[in-house]
Amino acid sequence: MTNKHSMVKERKVAFANLISMYFRLNISSITSTDVTEDGNLVLNNQKYKLDVSDYTGYSDKYIFYNPTNGRIVVDINNKRKTYQLDVGLIEND
Repeated sequence: MTNKHSMVKERKVAFANLISMYFRLNISSITSTDVTEDGNLVLNNQKYKLDVSDYTGYSDKYIFYNPTNGRIVVDINNKRKTYQLDVGLIEND
């Protein structure tokens, strides 16, 4: 069981790093980003609970990422913003 839990955590941390860089590079109001050990995000020194694929419960500062469609939903102070993260592959010949 430990390996499965570790793989889930590693997957969440990997997606958290991807989302962190997306915000840092695409949203001018985000000036600092970090990923916590448990895979949550810290944006502008505010900690956000992050869920990837599966909803595990709401928090005052909450981000949900659906890797199937690339949608990132950010809820803070009863306001919701939605972003679209599109990833493409580049082939090198």
